[in-house]
Amino acid sequence: MEQKKITIDNDADPSGGRCLGIRCLTWDRCAVPLNMTHNTFGGHSHTMTKASLLLGAQGYKGGMPELKALPVKISEFLHQVHGDKFSSLGLPPRGRALIYLQIEQLFARIEFVGNDDSVIMQHGGVILGHKEYEGSQRVYAWPFPNEKFRDFSRQDPVILLPEGADRATFHPNPDNVWYGKCLLVFSFIVRGDGNARYRMRCVLISTLEDYNCPEDDATAGDWCRKAQTRRLFELDPSKPRLYVMPLTSILSKLALVRAGDTGTIPYHMRGQEARCFPGGKADTSPGKGDGSRLYFVNSWAMKWSMNP
Repeated sequence: MEQKKITIDNDADPSGGRCLGIRCLTWDRCAVPLNMTHNTFGGHSHTMTKASLLLGAQGYKGGMPELKALPVKISEFLHQVHGDKFSSLGLPPRGRALIYLQIEQLFARIEFVGNDDSVIMQHGGVILGHKEYEGSQRVYAWPFPNEKFRDFSRQDPVILLPEGADRATFHPNPDNVWYGKCLLVFSFIVRGDGNARYRMRCVLISTLEDYNCPEDDATAGDWCRKAQTRRLFELDPSKPRLYVMPLTSILSKLALVRAGDTGTIPYHMRGQEARCFPGGKADTSPGKGDGSRLYFVNSWAMKWSMNP
């Protein structure tokens, strides 16, 4: 399929000419999710054992507490997305919770990927391409401070298909997608009924949530509407909202700008958690900056160029 190119008229007015040559086309590129391509890069020699997953909070590669939740989240993913491959386990219908025994049974179906007891293959990130548009984006997911990938130790924010959305019929827009941080890109092999083997390419996501404060409607809230942006916050690290999702759930990188003087939910919002930012936390004293990180979505950057 011939890829679409943007013709640049160097003599035209910038509002309709050369500036269009650096358009990122974020929403155009993900308008038809089936036209997107997803390829992992880097890290293929890095694996994780079942034991190392349980060491997530005790220092595996510098520590990643979310790893301890990975066995449960993988089992929930297999149940919700691929439950028909495990009919012999008598799993409940999609949308119903698994009991602990079923979680263990599903996770036990994951096969070793090396000569040791490794079960997870870790990747450095994902390259987002397109069947029609030129160019690509790189989403990095290398979270371990003691073991960096190409000098990076980062977890990029992303735009996502909601859990359970059908890629063939879903039409993304800023109000119906999910926002989150790409904590880990990984793959594994799982054995279904009849000894059928399936390779799964997944991402571990921590959601970013909408920050809503009615008192701000006349100031920041009104500005957000005029700028066609929104505010997002990170959940309390001790209470993240985690999901394992198919790699193809990633629609785009997400451009964010830290909000406010400290880039965190300010101290004067203490006591408003349930109403304005459930699951987050405010600074413990004025200007301390120890609350949940608070961001503006950089809507300008979502329309124009982004550093891949």
